[in-house]
Parts: sequence; C-alpha cells; structure tokens
Amino acid sequence: MNLLEQLQNAGIPYTENEPMSRRTTFGIGGPALLLPPRTRTQLQTAVSLCRAAGTDPFILGRGSNLLVSDSGIARPVIRLDGDFTTISRQGNTLRCGAGASLIATCRAAAENSLSGLEWGFGIPGSLGGGVYMNARAYGGEAPGGNPGVAPLGTGTP
Repeated sequence: MNLLEQLQNAGIPYTENEPMSRRTTFGIGGPALLLPPRTRTQLQTAVSLCRAAGTDPFILGRGSNLLVSDSGIARPVIRLDGDFTTISRQGNTLRCGAGASLIATCRAAAENSLSGLEWGFGIPGSLGGGVYMNARAYGGEAPGGNPGVAPLGTGTP
C-alpha cells in the first residue's frame, strides 16, 4: 500500500500537488503533498506513516521567510492546523499550539494584560516556528529551552 492509501485509510487529510505559493508569504513555490493534521493523534500518525514510507516530512509553519522552488517540495509537507492553532489563557500563562500565529499570540497576551511578547507582534510566522528558529526582534526573542514545550510523542506540558 502506498503512502496516499495509508493516509486515506488512517483518516489523515491531504492535498496532492498543493501549490506552495499559496502557503508562503512570498507567494512562490511549486507543488507538494500537503498534510494538515488537525489533532495530535493525526500528526503522530502522519509522521509515522511518512517515516515508514522512507521519507521525513517537512514541517511548515506559516511560510514566512521561506523560499520554495517552482519545482516544489519532494517530501510530504505538514502544516499544523486545527488544535495546533489554539490560544487560551490559564492563569497568568497562555497555552498555545505550535501552529498558532505569533501575531495572534502577541495580541492574546496584550488583551489579557500579559507581557513579554511585545517584540514579536510584527513577525508573520507561527509560534512553533518562532521557538524553533529562535525568532527575535526589537531586543526581545523567543525563549529557548522552554519547559512548557511538549515534543511530539511526549505528554502535554
């Protein structure tokens, strides 16, 4: 059974030949197999199926500062959606999915009178991408080694 059949059997949403130009802030890029898992279980299953098929997926944030060739991306592209875009307040903390917009996260912090994210308000990327790439601007930066980050395959923070 090929990867597409396995994804379909597992209930993982996918789009074949998705133009990456629709997924990058520069508006460039050729086709790719796009997997937008909406839950942690779908994400874990999608990654496992891709790896079992002999390819590591490319994890796409919000596509900011990403240049994609017109020939596209040969490996599956995972874009975090659904549960991964949620932002909620828990006491004096925001709990956010890795796919949450960094701007929306900064806005939620401001609306809840929480400080520390003012530096990231103009960055068009995702929160997960900002942490992974150590985003920084205006003298502030995404915290490295954040104990509240739960890597795939582990429990929730």
